[in-house]
Amino acid sequence: MKEDEEIIAVITKKEEIQKIVDKFRNYSFSDLKKKEHYYYSLYQKNTDEQQIIDTFVEFERIEMIMKREREEGIYNYDIFYKMDDGTYILYAINFDAIPPSVINAYPVERNFEQFKKYTIKKYGQQMI
Repeated sequence: MKEDEEIIAVITKKEEIQKIVDKFRNYSFSDLKKKEHYYYSLYQKNTDEQQIIDTFVEFERIEMIMKREREEGIYNYDIFYKMDDGTYILYAINFDAIPPSVINAYPVERNFEQFKKYTIKKYGQQMI
């Protein structure tokens, strides 16, 4: 996270996650506008874009969402999809844009449960 960004909320309750998912449930990944950083990150991390596209609609995998205020004064959601092997895919999406825009999306080769515990410990006061 950049120095001038702030985590506003960490959402782990299923009913609260569902409210946010409802904002983008009717979009396919191809419907979303992709920021230039998304493409840069894809190539930099050698990411399989098809995995990103395919996983996007697997909403039942979403285990945590972080609402973030970005340096430009916009808000986005970091959406964490837990994978079968315990790792996760992160999607950073701005829902204020029309259509919503993908800032970044990439798989993370880190144990999601450990990351979640760390996040709850660090941002416990922002938990929803």
